[in-house]
Amino acid sequence: MFKLRYHIVSNYTVLHFDEWDILFAGKNTYNEWIVGSLAYDDEENNVLHHYYLIVSEKSLISFLKRNISYRTLFEEAITIFKTLRDINENLIEEPLELVFEEINEDSLPSERGFCPEFEEQQELLKLLQKPKPILSRVLGRRKEKILVK
Repeated sequence: MFKLRYHIVSNYTVLHFDEWDILFAGKNTYNEWIVGSLAYDDEENNVLHHYYLIVSEKSLISFLKRNISYRTLFEEAITIFKTLRDINENLIEEPLELVFEEINEDSLPSERGFCPEFEEQQELLKLLQKPKPILSRVLGRRKEKILVK
């Protein structure tokens, strides 16, 4: 079910917080990295608009190290979802899957918006940069190394 792709189930980390979690990251059930953000808070209608970006580890590391902006992370995203939630964070309607070009320019972050400093930054970078295990398997007479994701 596609709607579970935007749902963070592990490694949830808040990158920026105000009244709500404004910028956050974690992994979904498919072990993909997600960066989510509160796009805007419609207080009049009690609606929260969120974007969820499925991103590569490489892009996420570049963002965390402030090598790329949040806008560039949007451009490089594998998939983008937009959700509408009530103030109790319940979905109001099914998530909308978008491509970068469909997003209104006014809704996109600035090119000058970079990852803020946050408490768990170094731990998250260590997790992302941890060497991946390599398994060996024998195929006939040759041995092959497999990178485990």
